[in-house]
Formats: sequence, structure tokens, C-alpha cells
Amino acid sequence: TVFTIAHRAYGAATLSVSARSPGLLQAVTAGCSADAATSCSAAMVASGCEFDGYSQGTPSSMWASALTNLSTDAGGAPCGAHVGCLRAACCDSSLAVLCVAAAQAFGCDAARMVPPNLNGPPDASYDFGAAPASPTETLALYASWVPGSNCQPFLPCAWSKCFGGGGNY
Repeated sequence: TVFTIAHRAYGAATLSVSARSPGLLQAVTAGCSADAATSCSAAMVASGCEFDGYSQGTPSSMWASALTNLSTDAGGAPCGAHVGCLRAACCDSSLAVLCVAAAQAFGCDAARMVPPNLNGPPDASYDFGAAPASPTETLALYASWVPGSNCQPFLPCAWSKCFGGGGNY
């Protein structure tokens, strides 16, 4: 993190903060080379990368059931512990490609990609580390990219294409 303070006049200064972090796709793939993560990712890709019921931070019973089935397909591996790996493994799926193209079509406008509540408490389970907007607002935002679809699982894929390099911010 870099802080720059510039004196403008008596009693007036500006403060600039810039930070670099691992890219979002890189962050969600931590630990994906483990055997269980690899088995889960392969099972997810083989099943067509369906994320029905997925909503980060507010899992649904549909998503919990999908993870249970996926764990069975992966030979009993605990797939719920590797959701980031599942998201990254599906960057080439047909819906991910549509979601990435939609993000690029709206110019990779970060305001259309990040709906956190910056006044809320930190939330390590959320992509950007900030508390997300309400679940309804979050799902509406990601459904607006490709009407009728939830692009939230593919946000790391889109972010990587929009903001490649060593960090997110």
C-alpha cells in the first residue's frame, strides 16, 4: 500500500492511497492444486459448471444440495471447501464466456461489478473483502449482466479479463 500526502495550502492537503493485491482469480484459486480441490473442480466441469442457487455469503439450500451431489461425484471430496476452485475451473464454460463478454461490453465498469456495502464490517467470504450489498441487490446486479443468469460465480473470470496483471485495485 502506498500513501501520498500532498500539501496544497495552509491547512489543506490531499491524501492518495493506492494498493495492489493478488488478482481476484488468483485469490480464489489458493489451494486448488490439492487432490480434493482438483477432484471437485473436475467434477464441476464434467457436470457443466452449474451454479444454480449460488450466492456468495448467503448460500441457499439448492446450492448446498448441489455441493453435496458434487462431493459424491468427486469421490467424497469436501467440495464446499473449494468453491473458489470451482469458480476458477469454470472460466471457460459457456455461461462464464457470456458473463465475461457482458462485462467487457459495459467497459469493465467496476461500479457494475462490485456491489459492496463499504460501511459494513469486513467479510472475508466476499470477493472484495467488504460486506456485500443486500443479497437481493447483489443477485440483481449479477443477473443484469446476462438476463436470466447469475454471473456472480464468474466474477473472478471477468475481473481477470478486465483488469489483468498483478492486482485488483
